[in-house]
Amino acid sequence: MDLDKQRLIFKATIRFKDFLPIFWLSYDKPKQVSHFDRWADMLQDSKNTAILSARRHLKSTVIYAYLMWQLFRSVEENREILFISLKEDLARYHIRNLKKLISMNPYFKDYKDLSSAESEIRGTWSKSEMTQLQFIHRIEPSGMESLKRGRRADIIICDDVLADPTIQLEPVKIEKANRIFFEEIMSIPREGGEVKVVGTAQHSSDLFFKLKDNKNFTWSFNPAILNEKNKEVLWPEVFSYERLLELRDIELGEKVFNKEYMCSPVWSEDAFFTRQQLMPLVDANLKNRLDANKNNRKRFIAGLDIGKHLHPSHLAVFEQTEHGTFTQIYSHFFDGCDYNKQVEFINALAEKLMIDVIRFDNTRGEFEGFMETGICPNNLWVPINFTAKEKFSMAANFEKMVVQGKVKFINDERQLRSILAVNNNLDAMETEEGHGDAFWSIALALSGRVREAYIA
Repeated sequence: MDLDKQRLIFKATIRFKDFLPIFWLSYDKPKQVSHFDRWADMLQDSKNTAILSARRHLKSTVIYAYLMWQLFRSVEENREILFISLKEDLARYHIRNLKKLISMNPYFKDYKDLSSAESEIRGTWSKSEMTQLQFIHRIEPSGMESLKRGRRADIIICDDVLADPTIQLEPVKIEKANRIFFEEIMSIPREGGEVKVVGTAQHSSDLFFKLKDNKNFTWSFNPAILNEKNKEVLWPEVFSYERLLELRDIELGEKVFNKEYMCSPVWSEDAFFTRQQLMPLVDANLKNRLDANKNNRKRFIAGLDIGKHLHPSHLAVFEQTEHGTFTQIYSHFFDGCDYNKQVEFINALAEKLMIDVIRFDNTRGEFEGFMETGICPNNLWVPINFTAKEKFSMAANFEKMVVQGKVKFINDERQLRSILAVNNNLDAMETEEGHGDAFWSIALALSGRVREAYIA
Protein backbone atom coordinates (compact mmCIF):
# COMPACT_ATOMS: atom_id res chain seq x y z
CA MET A 1 0.00 0.00 0.00
CA ASP A 2 1.47 3.37 -1.01
CA LEU A 3 2.07 6.11 1.55
CA ASP A 4 -0.67 8.45 0.26
CA LYS A 5 -3.28 5.73 0.59
CA GLN A 6 -2.10 4.90 4.11
CA ARG A 7 -2.42 8.54 5.09
CA LEU A 8 -5.90 8.76 3.60
CA ILE A 9 -7.03 5.65 5.49
CA PHE A 10 -5.55 6.92 8.76
CA LYS A 11 -7.23 10.33 8.43
CA ALA A 12 -10.51 8.70 7.37
CA THR A 13 -10.67 6.59 10.52
CA ILE A 14 -10.25 9.69 12.72
CA ARG A 15 -12.56 12.27 11.13
CA PHE A 16 -15.82 11.53 9.39
CA LYS A 17 -15.42 14.36 6.89
CA ASP A 18 -12.03 12.93 5.88
CA PHE A 19 -13.81 9.68 5.06
CA LEU A 20 -16.09 11.42 2.52
CA PRO A 21 -13.58 11.16 -0.39
CA ILE A 22 -13.62 7.40 0.19
CA PHE A 23 -17.41 7.32 0.42
CA TRP A 24 -17.87 9.09 -2.92
CA LEU A 25 -15.96 6.27 -4.62
CA SER A 26 -19.18 4.25 -4.29
CA TYR A 27 -20.60 6.43 -7.06
CA ASP A 28 -19.67 6.60 -10.71
CA LYS A 29 -19.02 10.30 -10.28
CA PRO A 30 -18.23 11.97 -6.93
CA LYS A 31 -20.77 14.59 -5.95
CA GLN A 32 -20.01 18.13 -4.87
CA VAL A 33 -21.99 18.79 -1.70
CA SER A 34 -20.90 22.02 -0.05
CA HIS A 35 -22.85 21.42 3.15
CA PHE A 36 -21.59 17.88 3.83
CA ASP A 37 -18.49 18.86 5.80
CA ARG A 38 -20.61 20.81 8.28
CA TRP A 39 -23.09 17.96 8.64
CA ALA A 40 -20.22 15.48 9.00
CA ASP A 41 -18.68 17.42 11.88
CA MET A 42 -22.05 17.68 13.58
CA LEU A 43 -22.80 13.96 13.27
CA GLN A 44 -19.39 13.03 14.66
CA ASP A 45 -19.05 15.63 17.40
CA SER A 46 -22.50 15.33 18.97
CA LYS A 47 -23.84 12.09 20.36
CA ASN A 48 -27.43 12.99 19.52
CA THR A 49 -28.07 14.98 16.35
CA ALA A 50 -31.15 16.28 14.54
CA ILE A 51 -30.72 17.61 11.01
CA LEU A 52 -33.79 19.30 9.58
CA SER A 53 -33.26 20.07 5.93
CA ALA A 54 -34.78 20.58 2.52
CA ARG A 55 -35.96 17.66 0.45
CA ARG A 56 -33.56 16.23 -2.15
CA HIS A 57 -30.54 17.73 -0.38
CA LEU A 58 -28.98 14.34 0.51
CA LYS A 59 -30.04 13.92 4.13
CA SER A 60 -30.25 10.14 3.70
CA THR A 61 -27.00 10.11 1.75
CA VAL A 62 -25.05 11.68 4.60
CA ILE A 63 -26.49 8.95 6.85
CA TYR A 64 -25.29 6.27 4.40
CA ALA A 65 -21.85 7.87 4.56
CA TYR A 66 -21.94 8.00 8.36
CA LEU A 67 -22.85 4.32 8.65
CA MET A 68 -20.15 3.29 6.18
CA TRP A 69 -17.67 5.34 8.22
CA GLN A 70 -18.75 3.52 11.37
CA LEU A 71 -18.09 0.18 9.66
CA PHE A 72 -14.82 1.40 8.14
CA ARG A 73 -13.33 2.43 11.49
CA SER A 74 -14.63 -0.56 13.48
CA VAL A 75 -12.35 -3.33 12.28
CA GLU A 76 -11.96 -4.71 15.79
CA GLU A 77 -15.24 -3.56 17.31
CA ASN A 78 -18.79 -4.80 17.33
CA ARG A 79 -21.51 -2.44 16.11
CA GLU A 80 -25.26 -2.88 16.43
CA ILE A 81 -27.26 -0.30 14.51
CA LEU A 82 -31.02 0.12 14.19
CA PHE A 83 -32.31 1.99 11.14
CA ILE A 84 -35.82 3.37 11.78
CA SER A 85 -38.17 4.95 9.25
CA LEU A 86 -41.90 5.65 9.38
CA LYS A 87 -42.58 2.23 7.83
CA GLU A 88 -40.27 -0.76 7.96
CA ASP A 89 -40.41 -1.06 4.16
CA LEU A 90 -38.78 2.37 3.88
CA ALA A 91 -36.06 1.40 6.37
CA ARG A 92 -35.39 -1.73 4.31
CA TYR A 93 -35.11 0.41 1.18
CA HIS A 94 -32.44 2.54 2.85
CA ILE A 95 -30.43 -0.50 3.96
CA ARG A 96 -30.59 -1.95 0.43
CA ASN A 97 -29.12 1.31 -0.84
CA LEU A 98 -26.42 1.12 1.81
CA LYS A 99 -25.50 -2.45 0.89
CA LYS A 100 -25.15 -1.44 -2.74
CA LEU A 101 -22.85 1.46 -1.86
CA ILE A 102 -20.67 -0.85 0.26
CA SER A 103 -20.41 -3.38 -2.55
CA MET A 104 -19.38 -0.67 -5.04
CA ASN A 105 -16.63 0.84 -2.89
CA PRO A 106 -13.03 -0.31 -3.55
CA TYR A 107 -12.04 0.38 0.06
CA PHE A 108 -14.64 -2.18 1.19
CA LYS A 109 -13.50 -5.04 -1.08
CA ASP A 110 -12.41 -7.05 1.98
CA TYR A 111 -15.61 -6.38 3.89
CA LYS A 112 -17.81 -9.47 4.15
CA ASP A 113 -21.58 -9.26 4.50
CA LEU A 114 -22.61 -12.57 6.02
CA SER A 115 -26.32 -11.95 5.61
CA SER A 116 -28.14 -13.15 2.50
CA ALA A 117 -31.06 -10.81 3.24
CA GLU A 118 -31.30 -7.82 0.89
CA SER A 119 -32.34 -5.37 3.56
CA GLU A 120 -30.12 -6.07 6.54
CA ILE A 121 -26.39 -6.17 7.12
CA ARG A 122 -24.35 -8.64 9.16
CA GLY A 123 -20.81 -7.72 8.22
CA THR A 124 -17.22 -8.14 9.33
CA TRP A 125 -13.65 -7.35 8.33
CA SER A 126 -12.46 -10.61 9.88
CA LYS A 127 -10.66 -13.13 7.68
CA SER A 128 -11.43 -15.98 10.11
CA GLU A 129 -13.90 -18.75 9.50
CA MET A 130 -17.49 -17.89 10.39
CA THR A 131 -17.35 -20.04 13.52
CA GLN A 132 -14.46 -17.95 14.86
CA LEU A 133 -15.75 -14.49 14.04
CA GLN A 134 -15.37 -12.00 16.87
CA PHE A 135 -16.30 -8.59 15.49
CA ILE A 136 -19.67 -8.30 13.80
CA HIS A 137 -21.59 -5.26 12.53
CA ARG A 138 -25.36 -5.53 12.40
CA ILE A 139 -27.67 -3.00 10.72
CA GLU A 140 -31.35 -3.91 10.95
CA PRO A 141 -34.53 -2.11 9.81
CA SER A 142 -37.58 -1.14 11.81
CA GLY A 143 -40.75 0.89 11.39
CA MET A 144 -41.61 3.74 13.73
CA GLU A 145 -44.67 1.93 15.07
CA SER A 146 -43.32 -1.64 14.92
CA LEU A 147 -40.43 -1.35 17.34
CA LYS A 148 -39.63 -4.41 19.42
CA ARG A 149 -39.64 -3.55 23.10
CA GLY A 150 -36.56 -4.33 25.14
CA ARG A 151 -34.03 -4.35 22.32
CA ARG A 152 -30.74 -2.42 22.53
CA ALA A 153 -28.36 -0.93 19.95
CA ASP A 154 -25.26 1.24 19.78
CA ILE A 155 -26.54 3.65 17.14
CA ILE A 156 -30.11 4.59 16.28
CA ILE A 157 -30.82 6.16 12.89
CA CYS A 158 -34.20 7.88 12.46
CA ASP A 159 -34.63 8.78 8.80
CA ASP A 160 -38.05 9.86 7.51
CA VAL A 161 -39.89 8.86 10.68
CA LEU A 162 -42.66 11.38 10.01
CA ALA A 163 -45.45 11.36 7.45
CA ASP A 164 -45.10 12.89 4.00
CA PRO A 165 -44.79 16.65 4.60
CA THR A 166 -47.18 17.35 1.72
CA ILE A 167 -49.96 15.67 3.70
CA GLN A 168 -51.58 17.43 6.66
CA LEU A 169 -51.04 15.26 9.71
CA GLU A 170 -53.65 15.20 12.45
CA PRO A 171 -52.50 16.51 15.86
CA VAL A 172 -53.23 13.17 17.52
CA LYS A 173 -50.85 11.41 15.09
CA ILE A 174 -48.16 14.01 15.67
CA GLU A 175 -48.46 13.48 19.40
CA LYS A 176 -48.29 9.69 18.94
CA ALA A 177 -45.09 9.97 16.88
CA ASN A 178 -43.52 12.24 19.49
CA ARG A 179 -44.48 9.86 22.29
CA ILE A 180 -42.98 6.84 20.48
CA PHE A 181 -39.73 8.70 19.96
CA PHE A 182 -39.25 9.98 23.50
CA GLU A 183 -40.66 6.99 25.38
CA GLU A 184 -39.45 4.11 23.22
CA ILE A 185 -36.72 5.07 20.75
CA MET A 186 -34.71 7.12 23.25
CA SER A 187 -34.59 4.10 25.57
CA ILE A 188 -32.97 1.84 22.94
CA PRO A 189 -29.34 3.09 22.85
CA ARG A 190 -26.89 1.43 25.16
CA GLU A 191 -25.02 3.67 27.57
CA GLY A 192 -22.92 6.02 25.46
CA GLY A 193 -24.94 5.20 22.35
CA GLU A 194 -26.08 7.64 19.67
CA VAL A 195 -29.33 8.84 18.11
CA LYS A 196 -29.26 10.53 14.69
CA VAL A 197 -32.46 12.08 13.33
CA VAL A 198 -32.72 13.43 9.78
CA GLY A 199 -35.67 14.43 7.64
CA THR A 200 -38.13 17.10 6.59
CA ALA A 201 -40.58 18.69 9.02
CA GLN A 202 -44.26 17.81 8.77
CA HIS A 203 -45.77 20.24 11.29
CA SER A 204 -44.71 22.98 13.68
CA SER A 205 -45.31 20.70 16.67
CA ASP A 206 -43.65 17.60 15.25
CA LEU A 207 -40.55 15.81 16.46
CA PHE A 208 -37.99 18.10 14.80
CA PHE A 209 -39.23 21.18 16.62
CA LYS A 210 -39.54 19.30 19.91
CA LEU A 211 -35.83 18.51 19.60
CA LYS A 212 -34.83 22.11 18.88
CA ASP A 213 -34.66 23.09 22.55
CA ASN A 214 -33.66 19.65 23.85
CA LYS A 215 -30.28 20.13 25.55
CA ASN A 216 -29.30 16.54 24.71
CA PHE A 217 -29.48 17.17 20.96
CA THR A 218 -27.46 19.23 18.54
CA TRP A 219 -30.08 20.69 16.19
CA SER A 220 -29.52 22.04 12.69
CA PHE A 221 -31.93 24.00 10.47
CA ASN A 222 -31.08 23.86 6.75
CA PRO A 223 -33.56 25.48 4.34
CA ALA A 224 -32.78 25.35 0.63
CA ILE A 225 -32.59 29.16 0.36
CA LEU A 226 -30.37 30.55 3.09
CA ASN A 227 -30.66 34.21 2.14
CA GLU A 228 -32.93 35.27 -0.68
CA LYS A 229 -31.64 38.82 -1.03
CA ASN A 230 -28.07 37.57 -1.42
CA LYS A 231 -29.27 34.59 -3.52
CA GLU A 232 -27.43 32.29 -1.10
CA VAL A 233 -28.54 28.64 -1.20
CA LEU A 234 -27.68 25.47 0.69
CA TRP A 235 -26.53 23.35 -2.28
CA PRO A 236 -25.48 25.67 -5.12
CA GLU A 237 -23.88 22.86 -7.13
CA VAL A 238 -27.31 21.33 -7.83
CA PHE A 239 -30.09 23.63 -6.64
CA SER A 240 -29.11 27.08 -7.81
CA TYR A 241 -31.09 30.09 -6.67
CA GLU A 242 -32.72 30.28 -10.09
CA ARG A 243 -33.70 26.59 -10.00
CA LEU A 244 -35.25 26.99 -6.55
CA LEU A 245 -37.27 29.99 -7.73
CA GLU A 246 -38.51 27.86 -10.61
CA LEU A 247 -39.61 25.16 -8.16
CA ARG A 248 -41.33 27.72 -5.93
CA ASP A 249 -42.98 29.98 -8.47
CA ILE A 250 -43.78 27.57 -11.32
CA GLU A 251 -43.70 23.91 -10.34
CA LEU A 252 -44.79 23.65 -6.69
CA GLY A 253 -46.24 26.94 -5.47
CA GLU A 254 -44.99 28.80 -2.42
CA LYS A 255 -46.86 26.83 0.25
CA VAL A 256 -45.60 23.40 -0.83
CA PHE A 257 -42.14 24.81 -1.52
CA ASN A 258 -41.96 26.37 1.95
CA LYS A 259 -42.82 23.08 3.55
CA GLU A 260 -40.60 20.80 1.47
CA TYR A 261 -37.64 23.06 0.76
CA MET A 262 -37.71 25.81 3.39
CA CYS A 263 -38.40 23.55 6.42
CA SER A 264 -41.32 25.81 7.30
CA PRO A 265 -44.79 24.45 8.11
CA VAL A 266 -47.20 26.66 6.18
CA TRP A 267 -50.31 28.34 7.48
CA SER A 268 -53.50 27.07 5.89
CA GLU A 269 -54.74 30.52 4.87
CA ASP A 270 -53.23 33.31 2.78
CA ALA A 271 -50.37 35.28 4.26
CA PHE A 272 -50.94 38.93 5.11
CA PHE A 273 -47.89 39.84 3.04
CA THR A 274 -46.41 37.99 0.10
CA ARG A 275 -42.73 37.47 -0.42
CA GLN A 276 -43.01 39.41 -3.67
CA GLN A 277 -44.26 42.46 -1.73
CA LEU A 278 -41.46 42.40 0.81
CA MET A 279 -38.37 41.46 -1.17
CA PRO A 280 -38.01 44.84 -2.97
CA LEU A 281 -37.95 46.48 0.48
CA VAL A 282 -35.10 44.31 1.79
CA ASP A 283 -31.77 46.10 1.41
CA ALA A 284 -28.88 43.65 1.01
CA ASN A 285 -26.49 46.27 2.39
CA LEU A 286 -28.41 46.96 5.59
CA LYS A 287 -26.93 45.28 8.66
CA ASN A 288 -27.41 45.76 12.39
CA ARG A 289 -25.59 48.88 13.54
CA LEU A 290 -24.71 50.34 16.90
CA ASP A 291 -24.27 54.02 16.15
CA ALA A 292 -26.64 56.97 15.78
CA ASN A 293 -26.01 60.49 14.54
CA LYS A 294 -28.58 62.91 15.93
CA ASN A 295 -27.36 65.70 13.67
CA ASN A 296 -28.99 64.11 10.65
CA ARG A 297 -32.48 65.12 11.87
CA LYS A 298 -33.68 61.57 12.12
CA ARG A 299 -35.81 60.00 14.80
CA PHE A 300 -35.14 56.53 16.22
CA ILE A 301 -38.10 54.32 17.07
CA ALA A 302 -38.37 50.70 18.21
CA GLY A 303 -41.01 48.01 18.57
CA LEU A 304 -40.82 44.99 20.87
CA ASP A 305 -43.08 41.97 20.57
CA ILE A 306 -42.76 40.14 23.88
CA GLY A 307 -42.66 36.39 23.45
CA LYS A 308 -44.42 33.83 25.56
CA HIS A 309 -42.51 30.99 27.23
CA LEU A 310 -41.93 29.11 23.97
CA HIS A 311 -41.72 32.12 21.65
CA PRO A 312 -38.79 34.53 21.35
CA SER A 313 -39.29 38.27 21.78
CA HIS A 314 -38.26 40.35 18.79
CA LEU A 315 -36.92 43.92 18.72
CA ALA A 316 -37.02 46.09 15.60
CA VAL A 317 -35.41 49.55 15.46
CA PHE A 318 -35.92 52.10 12.66
CA GLU A 319 -34.68 55.52 11.62
CA GLN A 320 -37.52 57.88 10.73
CA THR A 321 -36.90 60.96 8.56
CA GLU A 322 -38.94 64.13 8.31
CA HIS A 323 -40.26 62.75 5.01
CA GLY A 324 -41.99 59.87 6.76
CA THR A 325 -39.71 57.09 5.53
CA PHE A 326 -38.32 54.36 7.77
CA THR A 327 -35.03 52.47 7.49
CA GLN A 328 -34.40 49.54 9.80
CA ILE A 329 -31.14 49.69 11.69
CA TYR A 330 -31.53 46.79 14.11
CA SER A 331 -33.24 43.38 14.33
CA HIS A 332 -32.83 40.98 17.23
CA PHE A 333 -34.56 37.77 18.36
CA PHE A 334 -34.28 36.99 22.08
CA ASP A 335 -34.00 33.20 22.00
CA GLY A 336 -34.04 31.62 25.46
CA CYS A 337 -33.56 35.00 27.16
CA ASP A 338 -35.50 35.93 30.31
CA TYR A 339 -37.27 39.27 30.65
CA ASN A 340 -34.67 40.78 33.00
CA LYS A 341 -31.90 40.23 30.49
CA GLN A 342 -34.09 41.48 27.64
CA VAL A 343 -34.82 44.76 29.43
CA GLU A 344 -31.18 45.23 30.39
CA PHE A 345 -30.06 44.62 26.80
CA ILE A 346 -32.69 46.94 25.28
CA ASN A 347 -32.02 49.79 27.73
CA ALA A 348 -28.30 49.63 26.92
CA LEU A 349 -29.07 49.54 23.20
CA ALA A 350 -31.51 52.47 23.54
CA GLU A 351 -28.77 54.57 25.11
CA LYS A 352 -26.24 53.64 22.45
CA LEU A 353 -28.62 54.20 19.52
CA MET A 354 -30.32 57.20 21.17
CA ILE A 355 -33.75 55.62 20.68
CA ASP A 356 -36.65 58.02 21.23
CA VAL A 357 -39.44 55.55 21.90
CA ILE A 358 -39.94 51.81 22.37
CA ARG A 359 -43.50 50.60 21.83
CA PHE A 360 -44.12 47.18 23.30
CA ASP A 361 -46.92 44.65 23.60
CA ASN A 362 -48.44 45.13 27.05
CA THR A 363 -51.39 42.76 26.58
CA ARG A 364 -50.26 40.30 29.26
CA GLY A 365 -48.49 42.85 31.44
CA GLU A 366 -45.11 41.10 31.59
CA PHE A 367 -43.23 44.39 31.93
CA GLU A 368 -45.57 46.17 34.38
CA GLY A 369 -43.14 45.60 37.24
CA PHE A 370 -40.30 47.12 35.22
CA MET A 371 -42.49 50.16 34.47
CA GLU A 372 -43.55 50.62 38.09
CA THR A 373 -39.97 50.54 39.38
CA GLY A 374 -38.67 52.83 36.66
CA ILE A 375 -36.39 50.18 35.13
CA CYS A 376 -38.38 50.79 31.96
CA PRO A 377 -38.76 54.60 32.11
CA ASN A 378 -42.14 55.76 30.83
CA ASN A 379 -40.58 58.56 28.78
CA LEU A 380 -38.98 55.83 26.65
CA TRP A 381 -41.15 52.72 26.97
CA VAL A 382 -44.73 53.01 25.66
CA PRO A 383 -47.10 50.11 26.45
CA ILE A 384 -49.64 49.07 23.79
CA ASN A 385 -52.51 46.70 24.55
CA PHE A 386 -53.26 44.35 21.67
CA THR A 387 -57.01 44.76 21.36
CA ALA A 388 -58.52 43.50 18.10
CA LYS A 389 -59.03 47.09 16.96
CA GLU A 390 -55.42 48.04 17.78
CA LYS A 391 -53.99 44.98 16.01
CA PHE A 392 -55.90 45.61 12.80
CA SER A 393 -54.99 49.32 12.93
CA MET A 394 -51.28 48.51 13.31
CA ALA A 395 -51.44 45.88 10.56
CA ALA A 396 -53.21 48.29 8.20
CA ASN A 397 -50.58 50.96 8.85
CA PHE A 398 -47.79 48.41 8.31
CA GLU A 399 -49.39 47.38 5.02
CA LYS A 400 -49.73 51.02 3.91
CA MET A 401 -46.01 51.61 4.56
CA VAL A 402 -45.12 48.51 2.52
CA VAL A 403 -47.42 49.37 -0.39
CA GLN A 404 -46.08 52.93 -0.52
CA GLY A 405 -42.49 51.70 -0.32
CA LYS A 406 -41.73 53.90 2.70
CA VAL A 407 -39.92 51.26 4.70
CA LYS A 408 -36.60 49.44 4.21
CA PHE A 409 -35.71 46.24 6.04
CA ILE A 410 -32.43 44.75 7.19
CA ASN A 411 -31.34 41.68 5.22
CA ASP A 412 -32.51 39.20 7.87
CA GLU A 413 -33.98 36.00 6.43
CA ARG A 414 -35.41 34.89 9.78
CA GLN A 415 -37.18 38.21 10.22
CA LEU A 416 -38.63 37.88 6.73
CA ARG A 417 -39.97 34.40 7.46
CA SER A 418 -41.48 35.67 10.69
CA ILE A 419 -43.35 38.45 8.88
CA LEU A 420 -44.65 35.99 6.29
CA ALA A 421 -45.95 33.64 9.02
CA VAL A 422 -48.88 36.00 9.78
CA ASN A 423 -52.08 35.43 7.82
CA ASN A 424 -54.98 37.68 6.83
CA ASN A 425 -56.72 37.01 10.14
CA LEU A 426 -53.57 38.24 11.90
CA ASP A 427 -52.92 34.77 13.25
CA ALA A 428 -49.59 33.00 12.93
CA MET A 429 -48.65 29.35 13.00
CA GLU A 430 -45.98 28.46 15.54
CA THR A 431 -42.76 27.51 13.80
CA GLU A 432 -39.31 26.44 14.93
CA GLU A 433 -38.34 30.11 14.98
CA GLY A 434 -41.28 31.79 16.66
CA HIS A 435 -44.84 32.93 16.20
CA GLY A 436 -44.91 35.86 13.77
CA ASP A 437 -42.99 37.93 16.33
CA ALA A 438 -41.18 40.20 13.85
CA PHE A 439 -44.46 41.16 12.16
CA TRP A 440 -45.70 42.67 15.41
CA SER A 441 -42.45 44.28 16.55
CA ILE A 442 -42.26 46.11 13.21
CA ALA A 443 -45.96 47.00 13.28
CA LEU A 444 -45.46 48.44 16.78
CA ALA A 445 -42.45 50.49 15.72
CA LEU A 446 -44.32 51.96 12.75
CA SER A 447 -47.63 52.45 14.53
CA GLY A 448 -46.93 55.90 16.05
CA ARG A 449 -46.12 57.74 12.83
CA VAL A 450 -49.62 59.21 12.46
CA ARG A 451 -50.44 59.91 16.10
CA GLU A 452 -47.08 61.32 17.19
CA ALA A 453 -45.38 64.46 15.87
CA TYR A 454 -41.96 64.23 14.29
CA ILE A 455 -39.21 65.03 16.77
CA ALA A 456 -36.20 66.77 15.27
